[in-house]
Amino acid sequence: MCQKNRKKSIPTIILIDNSPLQTRHKFNEKSIERGSNNIIVIPISRYSPELNIIDILWRKIKYEWLPFSAYDSFEKLEAKLDSVLSMVGKEYVVNFS
Repeated sequence: MCQKNRKKSIPTIILIDNSPLQTRHKFNEKSIERGSNNIIVIPISRYSPELNIIDILWRKIKYEWLPFSAYDSFEKLEAKLDSVLSMVGKEYVVNFS
């Protein structure tokens, strides 16, 4: 007698970022329906800088690459920031992993 092979169903996980589109009533209704289809919806926190590439880059610029003296005046800050940004990927490198 031959047995049918049953594949285990692997759930699909969807991360949502609480944008207005994803928090609307209709989206939440569909989320309940998705549960029966082996889809798991997980909301991330409202502010997740570790998941946002520009926040990671800005943190490196602000705390590591800009000297404290760059904040002496707006002109100095603008000049140093332009200098740093022009060297991102060359002299200044971020490892996003």
